[in-house]
Amino acid sequence: MGQSCQKEPLGSWLLSLQRRRPQRSPGHLRQGGAKIVGWYYGHLLPEKKVAWRSQLRKVYDEAVAELSKRHPGLEFRNAYYMYPETIRQAVEELLAAGCETIVYQNINNPVYCDFEDYSYALVTVHEAVAGRAKVIMADQLGNQPALREAYCQILRDRLAGLERSASVLVILSRHGHPFKKETQDVRAPLYREPLEAGIRQVMADWPGAWEIAWSCDEYADEYWDPKHTKISTYEVYRRAIEEGYDYAIELPTEFPAENTDLMIFHAMKKFCAFGEYDPNAPVPYPDWEQPLVRTFREGKTTGIYAGCPVGPYRKYVVQAVVDSLEGVLQSA
Repeated sequence: MGQSCQKEPLGSWLLSLQRRRPQRSPGHLRQGGAKIVGWYYGHLLPEKKVAWRSQLRKVYDEAVAELSKRHPGLEFRNAYYMYPETIRQAVEELLAAGCETIVYQNINNPVYCDFEDYSYALVTVHEAVAGRAKVIMADQLGNQPALREAYCQILRDRLAGLERSASVLVILSRHGHPFKKETQDVRAPLYREPLEAGIRQVMADWPGAWEIAWSCDEYADEYWDPKHTKISTYEVYRRAIEEGYDYAIELPTEFPAENTDLMIFHAMKKFCAFGEYDPNAPVPYPDWEQPLVRTFREGKTTGIYAGCPVGPYRKYVVQAVVDSLEGVLQSA
């Protein structure tokens, strides 16, 4: 492969944290921007800021610290694929440092997809590199056991505070997509099947009745899914209420950090399953070193949104990033 940056054959690691900018008309962007600034940040978010970038930056910093100890010659850059200029800048800096191979790793998507990864972010990286270095895409984080363990541990901790005779419906929620063909659907079982197996192991010794259900926060409504081939998170919460479960515990399995989708947009769709949920009520989140746990009650059912693997659970996400990159380094 030849020499690259300093001592290592793989001389860089390009991380991408942000989601793709939606393709809308300027008018829609202005209206959406005004809504977000005026309503989200003006009312619904008391702290006037969102944890997403900060929480993921800690994943990046801690993973870089660990990999730097193991491989002192590596170069690292942080980029955001919502802002292609940051990718171009990162690439130029890596090339200027003498790197001959660039390893791209997405740390916000446990499951890679065409829309964000294969057809957009990876293409953007290749265009920025323009043949001046070799580009390798590290595998999706969902393939790493450490990431799946994060959600298992979150569930253990939620269960620890419940009466052991309680009936529990565990909801494994995912974002969802509207496309007829998506590589995500091919790659998702590599993450979701062992994750579900791990969750079943956690629940195996639970004395009360329990069940596991997958759901989609998005694109499971009548407009996007007229044949009802998907189950919405709202529907699963309603099922828990109607069947009289004591608890419905939701694990948002595709989000390693908290963002406005989870806090507001998806929340408005799924938590309205509970009569006491007020979509206009502010969502305080002052401590970003703890998951944002939200609870709602209807009838005998308490819904518990368990939050993302941040704070005490971040070590699992960091380990997944490290393990994913080690897989590339060891095979180079």
